[in-house]
Amino acid sequence: LVETLNIIQAANRFRAIGRMIYDRFAYLDKDLKVIPWAMESWQRSGDREFIIKMRAGMTFHDGKPVTVQDVKFSLDFLVRYDRGFFWTANQYLVSTEIVSEADRTLKLTFKQPYGQFESYFLLLNVILPKHIWETILVDQKVGDDPRALRFEKPIGSGPFMCGRYQQDTQLQLLANKNHFSKPSIDELLILVSPSIDGILGRL
Repeated sequence: LVETLNIIQAANRFRAIGRMIYDRFAYLDKDLKVIPWAMESWQRSGDREFIIKMRAGMTFHDGKPVTVQDVKFSLDFLVRYDRGFFWTANQYLVSTEIVSEADRTLKLTFKQPYGQFESYFLLLNVILPKHIWETILVDQKVGDDPRALRFEKPIGSGPFMCGRYQQDTQLQLLANKNHFSKPSIDELLILVSPSIDGILGRL
């Protein structure tokens, strides 16, 4: 069931969908090689540090540019508030420091040498729009629990934008034609059929 559009609260189904709405740092190809996505490149800098460089020219679905400030905010927010799915990858992150806004680079420092940086950290984390999320906990009066946040149309920077949504019924995703890897289809309609009878009826 598509029970929520909050990627922090979401179970497996919407997390997979959410990765089409929010850009991840990297992904695995069919040969299980780590391929850059929102991150253009990364390199180790010492035993516990990595320098990451963002892809240029990215924008959120509302037209605002994606910046290193958004990346820093996303990681700082998830480290501070999340104790769910993202925490498993971010529990060792100590700090995120902007090295150069012009060069789109940041330095990530971990508590200890982190062997899963490429195979897990880059694949799991997404970029949240700072201009929406920085006051959202206060605006929605949910305290320090981002799992309680409510979204009608989440804004990301990914290849698909959220369209029509009916809880536990259907979700429409619209192609983001401005994305650096724009989809070859115009839209994707996800229909929920909670029973075998319902699936057979649709067939």
